Amino acid sequence: MSAPPRPAGYRADTEVHTRTGPRRGIRTDTLVEGEGGLRIGWEVQLSTVGRDGPRSVRSRAAKALEDGITPAWHTDRADYAHRNDTQWTRSDRLPAYVIAKSGDLRVVSGFRALDFWRCDHRALYQCPNRRQTGCGDMHVTPKPRDIMFDDLVRKTAAGLIVPIEHRVGTRVHRFWVNDEDHVRYAEIHGVPVRTVDPKEQVGRGSQGGPTCRPRVTLVPAQRVLDWSNPSRSLAQPMPCRHCCMLAHLVDDYGVPCHKVCQEEVEEAALVD
Repeated sequence: MSAPPRPAGYRADTEVHTRTGPRRGIRTDTLVEGEGGLRIGWEVQLSTVGRDGPRSVRSRAAKALEDGITPAWHTDRADYAHRNDTQWTRSDRLPAYVIAKSGDLRVVSGFRALDFWRCDHRALYQCPNRRQTGCGDMHVTPKPRDIMFDDLVRKTAAGLIVPIEHRVGTRVHRFWVNDEDHVRYAEIHGVPVRTVDPKEQVGRGSQGGPTCRPRVTLVPAQRVLDWSNPSRSLAQPMPCRHCCMLAHLVDDYGVPCHKVCQEEVEEAALVD
């Protein structure tokens, strides 16, 4: 009887000094070597750390970026989840025996799904430009999503979850999103996207060079929406987020919506 195949993974080293040297560089708790030259530097921060100064989170995250490392900071402190000096993720503070029993942590903050919507009279949200009747533009609303910590580590290494900076007025919010949301965000706001070569998606760490490049021309394809899953059905019809008529289904984010309405909105976004 043959042995079962071993699960693929990524190389990780602990307590790694950056190549800038001990006087100027930083020490990363865990450095994960990912796809296409991606390097994710995980820092687990449970003690007090400042916002500014040479040893602050902001300074250490900036140095990591200079060394080609994507900083990833995790904590169990609720106050850190509201800071924007880096892309913080947070799990609940649990006893060690509970963590050991479950074998994983649920990330309750720092990973979000992006809701893209047309700002008109049918919009579910208020116009961020503070226009009562809507401005007609496409806007983005981040929505919190839970994820297991092991999945987060693997998917950041694979380039399937990426960091993002979302500006609201004069404030910048930093968090993690899936790569598809990031690409669509870039289409709307015209920001560069770091991509991973699909040829290197082989389920293990790659020794190849980085594939960081800006996308100049982005031509998205319209999605074919399949809402046949019973989990999309509502027990009681509720107003559609687009047309306000009663709908029996919910969209990808659990908001009541007609399939045809969502398809029209996505098609209009492609034309624009």
